[in-house]
Amino acid sequence: MLTRARHCLWILGNEATLIRSNSIWKKLILDAKKRKCFYNAAEEKNLAQAIAVALMELGQLHIPLNSDSLLFKNAKWKVCFTNEFQNSIQKIKDTEIRREVVSLLTKLSNGWRQSRKNKRTTAHGTCAQVLEKYKVKGLLNLIWSVDVLQENSDYVQVLKIWDVLPVSDTPELDKRLEIMFHSYTTAEMNLCLLRCVDGDAVVPVRMPVDSSSSHEAEADPVEVLSKPLSSLSLKDEPQTSSSEPQSHRKTKNNMPRRQRKKATKF
Repeated sequence: MLTRARHCLWILGNEATLIRSNSIWKKLILDAKKRKCFYNAAEEKNLAQAIAVALMELGQLHIPLNSDSLLFKNAKWKVCFTNEFQNSIQKIKDTEIRREVVSLLTKLSNGWRQSRKNKRTTAHGTCAQVLEKYKVKGLLNLIWSVDVLQENSDYVQVLKIWDVLPVSDTPELDKRLEIMFHSYTTAEMNLCLLRCVDGDAVVPVRMPVDSSSSHEAEADPVEVLSKPLSSLSLKDEPQTSSSEPQSHRKTKNNMPRRQRKKATKF
């Protein structure tokens, strides 16, 4: 069928809630399914991104970036956002820039990384080792790093999204984060720097909390490359979060220095 229509109407809602309403919405959903134009946003990445951008434009940014976000529902990495990032993204009015930020976050959470050859390093000291800065439309920097939190009896890597800033404002954030990173123990920093590749994707490292291995906590990560593969568990289940990682300073000094054959130091 030929048509001159250039726009279409998408209706976003909760299927179960709308059907239970026993109103025109129920009829609409049943008709959409019959016509095969009913979609699960959680299974359509492009649709999820479009929803996120639309919610940003409506001033409802907390919806796409909370723990139930469609963007990260099936992601490899748990994603944690700072309040600074939330405040900065709300100030961005350009839809294309917002869309690019959402796209970068989605790709990062699924293990994509920019080529190490293209990495631009402006920070010094510890920040230069840990902090990543990805350009957004050549105007802004999306600033993130790998952090660590404790989940039950395991330590697990997560993505920490610090901020999205104009390039000129980045050095000030570098200074503040440099001070914070200096509070990390050697063991904490080493775990943040570990990198595990599964195919073309970088996946989070997960390792058990083992107080009996406290003497290994300060070991160089390069040394542990010869450790048995069985000493580490890699988990690839989807996990998301909009909250910051829970405190892990009390127990991480006992972190075991174990690793697997595909692990490398950043």
